[in-house]
Amino acid sequence: MARRGDMLLLACLVLGLLAARVAAVHWTMAHAPESVFVFDSRDYENTALALLETGRFAVSPDQPATPQIRRTPGYPAFIFEVYKYFGSNRLALLDIQAALSVLTVIFVFHLGLYRWGRGGAWAAALIFALDPVSFIYSGMILSETLFTLLLVAALVGLSGAIDRSGPKMCALSGGAMLAFATLTRPIAYFLVFPIAVWMAFTRGRAAFKLIPLMLLPYAALVGGWQYYNYTRTCRPVLSTIGELNMFDYRAAGVVALRDGISIQEARARLNETVPPHLSPAERDRWMGREGTRIVLEHPALALRTQVVGLFKMLFGPADAATREFLYGRFGNFGSVGWMFKTAASPETLGWLAAHPAELARMAYVQLYGLLVYVLLVAALWVIWRRPEARSPALDWLLWGAILYFVVISAGPEANPRFRVPIMPVMAVVAGVAGLLPSLPGGWKKGKK
Repeated sequence: MARRGDMLLLACLVLGLLAARVAAVHWTMAHAPESVFVFDSRDYENTALALLETGRFAVSPDQPATPQIRRTPGYPAFIFEVYKYFGSNRLALLDIQAALSVLTVIFVFHLGLYRWGRGGAWAAALIFALDPVSFIYSGMILSETLFTLLLVAALVGLSGAIDRSGPKMCALSGGAMLAFATLTRPIAYFLVFPIAVWMAFTRGRAAFKLIPLMLLPYAALVGGWQYYNYTRTCRPVLSTIGELNMFDYRAAGVVALRDGISIQEARARLNETVPPHLSPAERDRWMGREGTRIVLEHPALALRTQVVGLFKMLFGPADAATREFLYGRFGNFGSVGWMFKTAASPETLGWLAAHPAELARMAYVQLYGLLVYVLLVAALWVIWRRPEARSPALDWLLWGAILYFVVISAGPEANPRFRVPIMPVMAVVAGVAGLLPSLPGGWKKGKK
């Protein structure tokens, strides 16, 4: 259990982190306001503005009759609420988003306390507070920050359903938070199924009561949105963004590797095959089917795109200027060997030497990432060597969440942005760093 002193120190950490992130947002909006608004930001903000001006969940205020089915409602609704009270004020939006990003630290501390104890909780909270990728994307108009907060809140609720008091309420709240997370980013759509299996194995007979309680809010909210889309488009989909990604990234990546061309050229070739005169919903459906066909016809190449995407997600540069340089000179997709050769090329090293700020940011991002990955391996080592340090139910939940997002996110479209949702979970696991000094015998195997 956390002490009063811990809560005061945690509050100081959160307030200090909030001040730093708000200051960074204000500096960015004053000196580089265009950097907070990227390609996906346009869809989110336009849909929020459509809600404000027309009352419809449409692609933009100028197209109120065209339903928005590529984006789920969570983040546009969040923007809508902010703009409703503060006007179309991006600074206010990012200030509030900064506050949400630091709230996640509290949930990380809570999970770390439950998993490793007081030392592990502080290690987890400090590790996550120093995460540069979460910091960068909290200052951009993207759904990652809100999604991450909801996802970690869901994991906190679900962890309470294992063996603490009030497991029914924990299962219900965990299911609701998971539903809200899924409505913010559809990538979490399938996570409910492995969680249900996890609950069945960890709770035994009690799972027959807890799983329905978890599924009830999830089915009502997520299923309700799918029904709403069905009434508008005759398609009971949560989102069609996956169909677009299957065609423009997964299939294009396969074609790029097969034909030895850039992914941009492969995408252009594929888009020439799209039948004309399709509605937006029909176009997305056709692209999903055609992309799936191409991927299934080349399973070995599809697997290679997954491996390449994994490296892009885990080791890619998070700094926008560095990415723009690399993509502008070399493209943004190739084999793993090509990626490392590109990163270590004389041209890249020369550009970094001429831009010390970008070099410093990239070095910090890469070193931080490597440290976290080393601590994840250390956690596995401790769990294997020290039986008294094991917590099987919680370990399966945390590691399962990490693996789910790593596997489902890897692909040609992957980049460091995709790391944001799993950084809090990895920080909790990496909280083993706070446990190591207290292990009698250090790394040696404990007594059975």
